[in-house]
Amino acid sequence: MGHPLIRPEHIGLGLLVSGGPADRALQDFGVTLDDTKERVIAAIPVGESLAGERLPFTPEAKKVLELSLREALGLKHRYIGTEHLLLGLMRNDETFASRIFDTDGELLRARVVQLVTVGMADRSTRSPALNTALGRAQAAAGDESVGTGDVLVAIAGDPASQGGQALIRLGVTEQAIAEALGQVPLEGTSDAPGPPRWFEIKLGGRTATVEDPELARALGALDSDQIRAVLRKGLGDEAAD
Repeated sequence: MGHPLIRPEHIGLGLLVSGGPADRALQDFGVTLDDTKERVIAAIPVGESLAGERLPFTPEAKKVLELSLREALGLKHRYIGTEHLLLGLMRNDETFASRIFDTDGELLRARVVQLVTVGMADRSTRSPALNTALGRAQAAAGDESVGTGDVLVAIAGDPASQGGQALIRLGVTEQAIAEALGQVPLEGTSDAPGPPRWFEIKLGGRTATVEDPELARALGALDSDQIRAVLRKGLGDEAAD
């Protein structure tokens, strides 16, 4: 395309020829390579050929890669695949799906999460409505663990499902469930998450993710001033320079 830099839009195009979960999710929404390329060219006009040159990533593209790591960690995956890159693109820019793929970002995210969190064996024993509800629940939870409340709201949000229709008969709406959940603290319930397993350290534009359950649990019990004191003590003379 003759562009001098690798942008998020180029990552999006690459996903359409990857053959992975991201490509499958996009195909489910009728997204094609040709149509997407036209939208990318409209946003970033074709430049002069740069064949043979190593192209650098823009800061936004680097941010997408960083967010892809967070998405992988949030899904408890030990790898970064096309699915995480697609989720990273949409997390970096909420309008990306509509601008570049011409599709609903929230629904696309739910489909991606559904594809990577529900195994093939599970799909054969779960109804399509339940698979969709689980995907929506994961999308709504974001980086947090999916709880029974998330699933309940997702079921209520699908009035065509059996569960959704049963809730309608009981006079229970999606909004009412969401409001009730807001009044029930997560702590003290069986949905309460366990201790943290990883943490991030940000230094200016750099972010380091450390997977260490014991250290994460210890740091999670401290406030910012206490963490600062621990770091200064650990660095010793270097912190004073």
